[in-house]
Amino acid sequence: MNCVSCNEPMITLELDGVEVDHCLSCAGVWLDSGELELLTRQPDASRVIDKALEDGRRGSGTRRCPICRKKMDCVMIGSNHEIEIDRCTRNHGIWFDRGELEQIAALLDDRKQSAVADLLRRTFNETAEKG
Repeated sequence: MNCVSCNEPMITLELDGVEVDHCLSCAGVWLDSGELELLTRQPDASRVIDKALEDGRRGSGTRRCPICRKKMDCVMIGSNHEIEIDRCTRNHGIWFDRGELEQIAALLDDRKQSAVADLLRRTFNETAEKG
């Protein structure tokens, strides 16, 4: 699969039993549908994204889903709408730019420095530095 952001080939990492597509060039992360819930151990993790969409918190997205090639929704999440992620309109998955997945994990854990957020931060910061 090629990166949603920079079109470079992505690698697949297994992180806590979940296959995660990661771009070594820009440090973006693609999660297939349901993987956010598995990684964060939050069964309703995608509900945060759904709620933001319902509330009209959309950005001006231009990225396309790597699976269906349809334009994705750009969703603004967080108390100040500081996290901008892209979600496939056909529910194939979610794109996170560098650092956004860790921010979402922390947000889902009420902004505490959870073990999951820490694991994500360490994993992706290390692979980004090596890439």
